[in-house]
This record gives sequence, structure tokens and C-alpha cells, in this order.
Amino acid sequence: MPLTIPPSIYASQINFSSASTLSSTNTNAAIDEVFTKAAKLGSDNTLTAKQSITNTTAATSPTTGSLVNAGGFGNIGDAYIGGNITTGSDKNLTLNTTGTGSLINFVRSSTTVSIRMVSSRFTVSDGTSNAAGLQVITGTSPAVIVGQDNVINSGTIRAANISGSTDVAAANLILASGVGTGAATPGYIDFQTGNSISSGSTQQSLSSKMRLSSNGNLLLGTTSDNGIDKSQINGSIRASQYKLSTLNAPPASANDTGTVGEIRWANAFVYLCIATNTWQRAALSSW
Repeated sequence: MPLTIPPSIYASQINFSSASTLSSTNTNAAIDEVFTKAAKLGSDNTLTAKQSITNTTAATSPTTGSLVNAGGFGNIGDAYIGGNITTGSDKNLTLNTTGTGSLINFVRSSTTVSIRMVSSRFTVSDGTSNAAGLQVITGTSPAVIVGQDNVINSGTIRAANISGSTDVAAANLILASGVGTGAATPGYIDFQTGNSISSGSTQQSLSSKMRLSSNGNLLLGTTSDNGIDKSQINGSIRASQYKLSTLNAPPASANDTGTVGEIRWANAFVYLCIATNTWQRAALSSW
């Protein structure tokens, strides 16, 4: 049957036995306890006070953990994550940034490394806006890796340093071209520098100065590989010494096979090819 409470009875005068987790047994105190424990909502159903979730259930999927949200999550201020961030299968982690603001900061002790993205440039630096860093320019095809623009510092590419032990061999630095498939032409490694132009602010253009061809031939001042000679130089050569590991095989006759400019050293003579298949020689003597 229904319970009728006279008007002169107040909530503070009614006691009960709680069947839930309420510790209060007085109606008025129970109402206060419920208010204290409940989320504080404003008139537009927004939280108006700090909320803490003490449940420690780990998240192993989008539907597990101490807090499960069926929709999106928006946050205006900073977010500090004490654990890992894991996306679902084939889901993206998208970070938006504008200007020169840091995209991601990695902090360890007092060292900060920042990754920034401005336009199509992806820069890794030491966390300051003017720091020289490594840039990956994704707007080109293929992408270009360069030092930070407008910072006059020499760039260095090297293998890792070795320290802390005695007589440990240094690490190797390997530069490799891309590889193709089957019988297609392999790639080469090209070394380029700028070319001086008239005075002004116009940026110089790059051109090849040295190339290691796919045949393993070194080209200096040229990009044309004859496919034969290991060193091909378009220009003069200057050295303090020239050494041959062994003497050359001399031409069998003055009309033996040879190309213009070919020089051979052999016992007693130096041979010079002055025209196609035409040799002259000079005698060597002791003193």
C-alpha cells in the first residue's frame, strides 16, 4: 500500500536501510551524498566541475576500459596521456597544425626534439624555431631530404658514433641508389652542387658534378658513362704521385690495337697511342 508522509515530516526525519552503495541511512543525508558523488551538470548538460574516474579497467578495444564513449571526443585544452595511444585497424591518427607551431614534441630529460610540418615540408629539429634541422619536402616527386632553409650551417651525413668501449670499430656509412627489377637499368648515385650566377638574390640551381654509375664507374665533370673505364674525368688531373700496381702489357707492334691518348708503361719503354692503332714509344734508362 502507498506510504503517505504528513506535511510536517521532513526528509531529515526519515531513516532507511540502503540497498546500494550509499553510506547514509538518513534521507536528507543520502540526497546530499548522491549530489556529492554525481557528475555536476550545468543547465546545458555540460560538466561544471572536475570529474575523476577511479576505475582502473584497461582498454583493449574501443568498447573496453574505465570510460567508453560511443561517439567522437572533443577537447580544447592540452591532453596528457599516461599510456599508449592505439588506433583501430585501418584508422588514421591525424594531427592538425598551422604556422610554425610544433606538430609533435619528444622530450627526454632536458632535451626536446620537435617535428613540424609547414606546407609540404616536414622538419625535425631541436625544438627551437631557428634550429637547423632535417627537412623532408613531400611536395616534390620523389620527396627531397634537405637541411633547414635559410640557416647557414654545414650539413653532415654520418653513421652513428661509437663510444664507451675500447678499440671498437667505427660504424659504416652506406649510400645506396634505388633498385629496379629484372634486366632494367640500375640506379646511380649523383653528387650535385650549385652554380654561381650573377650577383643578386636569385637562388642558384644544382647540377651534377660527380656520379657513381650503375656500372661502378666514377664520373667527374661528366654524366656520360662509356661503360668501360672505372674512372672517367672531363678535365685535368693533378696529383703528387701516380702509381701502377703492375706494369702494363706493351703493344705487340706499332700498329697494335689502341685508342688515342692511351699510355702504357712497360719494362724499358713508355708507349703512347697517337692515333687509332698507332703507337710510338720512348726508351727508359737507368742513371
